[in-house]
Amino acid sequence: MFFHKVSSFSSASALVLLIASTNTADALALPPTAVFKRASGIDSIAQPAANARSLPFMIRDVWSPNITSPDSSTVWKVNDHADVTWITTGAPAQITNPNGTILLGHMSDNGSENLDLQHPLASYVNLTLGKATIEVPDVPTGRYIIVLMGDSGNRSPEFMIQSGSGGAASNNSSDTSSTPTDSSSDSASDPPNTDPA
Repeated sequence: MFFHKVSSFSSASALVLLIASTNTADALALPPTAVFKRASGIDSIAQPAANARSLPFMIRDVWSPNITSPDSSTVWKVNDHADVTWITTGAPAQITNPNGTILLGHMSDNGSENLDLQHPLASYVNLTLGKATIEVPDVPTGRYIIVLMGDSGNRSPEFMIQSGSGGAASNNSSDTSSTPTDSSSDSASDPPNTDPA
């Protein structure tokens, strides 16, 4: 039998993991001090897990719908309304969390998505609809990505947002069907790539 002893937790931790390699049904029937002796402050979580006789295996439905718009040819203009669309086929029969969040980000040379978590473009978006309309935030001209967060995040290809009054018109323009929470951006990371290619 192999156990992973947990000795410290961050304040955000709420899940205790006990990994045992055995084929017996009593693998988790251990006294709480055997594994969780040094994990102070989490006794109310650790003790029930350590004393459990059997835990049901739950299949979690993870669905990561592919974003279809914006794509690499898309150009959005600041303050326009634009559609974010995704494929809804292949969705599980029961989705654990049907509500998603749409975030704006930009890619760094190191592969970081630089997501603006402080200012989602839209929240509580019904993932089964396949579409949400957002207001394009007031950001500098550059290349950006959209990430659709639900069970799993999915990223769009890079696309262009143009600021100011000149330039190309938006590829997607329509009435608002999903109200964004706050569409300003104040990402403290590197500025987006402004190369239109």
